[in-house]
Amino acid sequence: MPDPMKTLAKSLLRTLLPAAIFARLSAISARRFIQEIERRRGLDKLNRDYVAKYGRRVLQGPFKGMEYSPMTDGRHVGARLAGCYELELNDAVERCCNTPYASVIDVGCAEGYYAVGFARRIPGAEVTAFDTDPWARRACGTIAEANGVSARIHLDGYCSPAGLRSAIGAGRTLIVLDCEGYEAVLLDPHSIPELARCDLIVELHDAPPAPDHPLVAKFRESHEIELITGRPRTGAEVEMLRDLPPSERLRLIDELRQPWQGWAVLWAK
Repeated sequence: MPDPMKTLAKSLLRTLLPAAIFARLSAISARRFIQEIERRRGLDKLNRDYVAKYGRRVLQGPFKGMEYSPMTDGRHVGARLAGCYELELNDAVERCCNTPYASVIDVGCAEGYYAVGFARRIPGAEVTAFDTDPWARRACGTIAEANGVSARIHLDGYCSPAGLRSAIGAGRTLIVLDCEGYEAVLLDPHSIPELARCDLIVELHDAPPAPDHPLVAKFRESHEIELITGRPRTGAEVEMLRDLPPSERLRLIDELRQPWQGWAVLWAK
């Protein structure tokens, strides 16, 4: 049950503070909360043990070979390193990797799995990576450096609708969003008409993916729509981890998401 006083305080802060500052404070608070959950569940140690045994290179998937940095040791990035993170999107991601985008925009880039991954796979693309958490931007920067793509990744904080519009270049653009519900505000084709010519991969946080989802409805005329629902993990997703005990393997690749969550992949017509 949410704490009424905390809810009220958050509402007051949202009203009083500039949007960028409120978003930054919320992101830092959310990360600290998640880190505490990771610590209580022993996921910090589990991930350190994984790195000690297998290293920091992504084992499989569309970003196979991408190097992580020591900055993420102890964070719950096992599914990324194992290469089964959001594997439901693999076909869409591979299609994107084989598309000559001029620019890629990642809103809610976290430590840079997609920002750096797409920079590696699409050498001609300039990548703009937004995240309101300073830790995430620093981590993304270190991973970009480890993979030799720092010159093509531009890190930024709060992504306003105006900021998103200015980041969309004249050439073909891919937008990836994982921004905890903010996508409902940010993706407005009326205020950002350039969205009509962008491909988008959007994680939905307020309701399961469906044709009548409000965000999906905004793009019905301009895009071909692919709805993807998450599916439970079995522990067999990564052959190279078969030497780990089944329970440990499942904990390592658990993405800590709601079972109904999914994505809308929007291909510009």
